[in-house]
Amino acid sequence: MQNLILSECFTGLDPRSVEPFLPVRPSIEYAQIFFDKVAGVIEQKKTSSKPIADALAFLFACLKKMEVNPPPGWKSRRVRLVEDEARRLEDEAAALKGARDRLEAQRAAVYLLGLSEETQTQLRRTAQEAAADTELLVVRDAKRDRRLQELIRDHMRQDQRMKAI
Repeated sequence: MQNLILSECFTGLDPRSVEPFLPVRPSIEYAQIFFDKVAGVIEQKKTSSKPIADALAFLFACLKKMEVNPPPGWKSRRVRLVEDEARRLEDEAAALKGARDRLEAQRAAVYLLGLSEETQTQLRRTAQEAAADTELLVVRDAKRDRRLQELIRDHMRQDQRMKAI
């Protein structure tokens, strides 16, 4: 019983009172899921027209029946933890992608500054021509900037190939 994490709705629970029901459960994890489902039902019912008045009485009724129907959308602790970790990793991946994109843009800007004025003008003109057919100014500027980045990257690759030869 000491290994179970109980919801705050079970604060008045005497651990010895549920011990007779625990040996029936196949594992402590199964018991934890059972208690979480009961707590989920109690929490869900709080907002309904018929809230559960006595959480402990409801818990013991469920323990005696050996069943509880979880509320719609209920997820186990393990599933919630995995989902939280997935969200954290997605956020981290997005942050890393953003940082990589900023780094690449900075590298391209530094490279562009190292080119001759004539080459810079030629690349900017080519990028401007690629975006000229767009009517919206914001879209045209974004398209021009994206094309300029592509042209600079291509130019950088060509320079690297020439140096390798």
